Amino acid sequence: EASELAEHAEEEASELAELAEEEASELADHTEEEVSELADHAEEEVSEMADQVEDEEEGSEIIEEEEKNLDKHGQEKDDELNLQDQSLDMLNEDEDQCNDMEAVNDQQEEGEGEENVHTEKEESNEEMEKEKVVEEVDEEDEEVVESADGFCVGDAVIVESRTYPGMNKPGGHGRITRV
Repeated sequence: EASELAEHAEEEASELAELAEEEASELADHTEEEVSELADHAEEEVSEMADQVEDEEEGSEIIEEEEKNLDKHGQEKDDELNLQDQSLDMLNEDEDQCNDMEAVNDQQEEGEGEENVHTEKEESNEEMEKEKVVEEVDEEDEEVVESADGFCVGDAVIVESRTYPGMNKPGGHGRITRV
């Protein structure tokens, strides 16, 4: 009986050893599969993260490019607005000059200004133009050619209106061409 028991114990031990080996083998296989799956999953996550980083870099490059385009467009609009402002300033100056001229004409028509009527702007313009005028020099005497009234060739003058029966010369700004 002892030998039967020993044989039986050996058989059971052998079966248990085989079962343990099978289970260890299965666990090892299962562990290898899990490790492999975890490695694959980790690789996928790393790849996805790399793609996201690339997308973010491309997105930031696109954003930078758009910001540059907006800055350029904004500068163009600023330049355009500056040109419009300059044009408006010039138009306002022209309108002021026209208004001044109309006032002079109105005064002359009403008979209030028998003498030359000047606005402050016209006087300053005359002074500036007189400074710019090149004096005509008599080549023989090298003297400035001047009339008895004190006018020189090239002087800017305002001519009075000469509108009466038989004459229709409105007058206005002029320059002395000969004395």
